[in-house]
Amino acid sequence: SAPLTRAELGLRENAKVICLASRAIEQKGWREAVEMTRRMNAAGHATDLMLIGEGPEADALGGRAPPFVHLYGQVANLQDYIAAADIGILPTRFVGESMPLVLIEMMAKGTPVVATDVGAIPVMIGTDADAAGIVVPLVEGKADVAGFVDALSRLLDKDRRIAFGKAARKRFEERYSIDTMIDVYGDAYRRVQAETRGDQPDATGD
Repeated sequence: SAPLTRAELGLRENAKVICLASRAIEQKGWREAVEMTRRMNAAGHATDLMLIGEGPEADALGGRAPPFVHLYGQVANLQDYIAAADIGILPTRFVGESMPLVLIEMMAKGTPVVATDVGAIPVMIGTDADAAGIVVPLVEGKADVAGFVDALSRLLDKDRRIAFGKAARKRFEERYSIDTMIDVYGDAYRRVQAETRGDQPDATGD
């Protein structure tokens, strides 16, 4: 399908676009996302926020969303929306968060991500030189808006954003592509099968 244009999405051409796609519940950080975007704009950085998903938080924003916030509801072609964004975010504090698939979709598109240190998110994004983005620790159990603003401000630099985006795509290919996942699950299945049969490696370790 053809890429979605900023005009089609109602986004400003000169803005940096951040994207949050999740269930629209309080624990996923929708309010924090709106606040961090407000602070970015107040600091003179034109920033638009794409909110994708349905739920109470989307309903609460309704027609009262600031002009820099764009609600799209549930979409079938999420990757097309992600492709229109400069940065993906997930300011979640959801207790049951484990391995959010939306982060994998963002990495697949080479989109740098900023997310909280909940569940397996730090492992997914990475915290080393090859990280797919920036992990922002929770503060008193909540998403740190100031920490997100700092991270987003750092990603205003185009070269840094491109570097994180390349790392994100590389991380996806190495860890989360279909071929990689088939290999990982295949290896796990063979190990379990061998353990069930009581197989032991021979003296050569083969």
